[in-house]
Amino acid sequence: MGLLEQLRQKTIQAQSAEKKEHKRCADLQKYYDKEVNPKVELVYDFLKELEQHLNYLQPDIAVDYQVPAVGRMTNLVQSDYQMNKGRREVLSRVAFQFTCQSKNHLNITLEDNPKINQLIEKLDRYGLRYDCHKTRNEQHQVSSADILIYARVTVCLVFVGVVETGGIELNISNYQELGTIKSYLTPAQIDNAFLDELGKFIMRKDNLFLKHELTNDQKEFFKELVRKEKIQRREELSVATILEKNSQENK
Repeated sequence: MGLLEQLRQKTIQAQSAEKKEHKRCADLQKYYDKEVNPKVELVYDFLKELEQHLNYLQPDIAVDYQVPAVGRMTNLVQSDYQMNKGRREVLSRVAFQFTCQSKNHLNITLEDNPKINQLIEKLDRYGLRYDCHKTRNEQHQVSSADILIYARVTVCLVFVGVVETGGIELNISNYQELGTIKSYLTPAQIDNAFLDELGKFIMRKDNLFLKHELTNDQKEFFKELVRKEKIQRREELSVATILEKNSQENK
């Protein structure tokens, strides 16, 4: 096979792969615009109104938080509900947060430098505010630390519409425990009943938020997402292999 014929075939293959990729992306975007984006907007509208009511009514909601290896912060009052300020018509991410705080701060003294660093790393990861006063020995090494941990916790719920998977990713930070948990939602899951349970969840009332068993259709939906991701990884690997082969041939 002559050089031009080889290049011609490679060009045809590359153009075919590019067309398939363009179609795949267009199909994903079409599905997102039709099925996912309206549900993201539904969540936004609900949380926006909920923010107004809760900030006006200021319901009496209190919660305790356990700081691992330190102690328990008690009777933190929930308030200051805030929505992100993104424009509704271009939404792909909805963030809703509030604070839980009290004057029941925690004090701890640590005498092991690795433990001090581990605790500080955890506090930073949880987004907790603290004051740390370190004591150094004659060798200028940290020998102990007095750490004041303020009883103020920021709780955040972030809904993110994902074009590639056709679903909605939900990250919940510092709700029941310190740390972040991640869930995945199908567009079909988000309806008025879901939003009602979401509101109860935020107000810490008895709720079924994220506790429903997935329907067979929803299970099939997530299986399809996994299948699409596997196909995409194979295609990416195939393209990378072709590019590597071409690079070696051109050397």
